[in-house]
Amino acid sequence: MQAPQRVAQVLAKVRGLAQDQGADPQVVEALYRAMIAAFIEAELAEQARLSE
Repeated sequence: MQAPQRVAQVLAKVRGLAQDQGADPQVVEALYRAMIAAFIEAELAEQARLSE
């Protein structure tokens, strides 16, 4: 399931946390985007498998 508003909330939060900790917010956002995409892909594959 994709939830663009929730993704935006998560990304805003982790960017802020990265900034607070002295990390590069762009790098942290890129990592989270990759993780979110991978989890969505896994969920969709599992849903497809279960609906066969």
